[in-house]
Amino acid sequence: MKVIITENQARKIFTRLLEDNHPKPDISGLTTPLANLGRLMNLGKNPENIFKSMTLDDLKAFAKRFDDTPSPTNTTSLSGNETIAKRMVNYFVKKGFSPQQAAGIAGNLYQESSFNPTIVGDNGTAFGLAQWRGSRLSELQKTIPNWKTIDGQLDFIWKELNSTEKRTLGFLKTTRTPEEAAVIFSKHYERPGVPHNEKRMGYAKNILAIYTD
Repeated sequence: MKVIITENQARKIFTRLLEDNHPKPDISGLTTPLANLGRLMNLGKNPENIFKSMTLDDLKAFAKRFDDTPSPTNTTSLSGNETIAKRMVNYFVKKGFSPQQAAGIAGNLYQESSFNPTIVGDNGTAFGLAQWRGSRLSELQKTIPNWKTIDGQLDFIWKELNSTEKRTLGFLKTTRTPEEAAVIFSKHYERPGVPHNEKRMGYAKNILAIYTD
């Protein structure tokens, strides 16, 4: 069974690695979770070997990637966007996704934009539901007439999933839970610098509950 490592679990892993303050921390017993963590962070083949080679200072620096994400207390509320969430899930279910897979996509979009199709992020470089940028944003503007709307942007996501992001489509089709779908969509479609996957999974789980209520 595939193990999903959340950011909160990652913090616990690093706490154990760093607690003895030894120059070369012992990672015995952590090989599997570290391997999964490394793969989620795109560290390449056999990522656990990267951790094995790290000194204490290296690990402290790496652990700082998680310091800006506090343990959530109420991070999965949709703040009155339940109707939009259902609309998005319905859109992707009609395209052939399971409700769980569709909720995983929608959970990512809420994390990225709070379902605001005209929101601008990352110092003006990212736009829309999925916070597209660069050539992907240009393609959205060029190929989707109503590119500033939710419907237009959902159409663009579907267009990408059947062309430039077809690999993501294949991975998504193998998922069975909203949490797994959320992590897959984050890793392969969104590709964020700091993923905050714990929040994406929480939103996806809540969205599925709203959809099936």
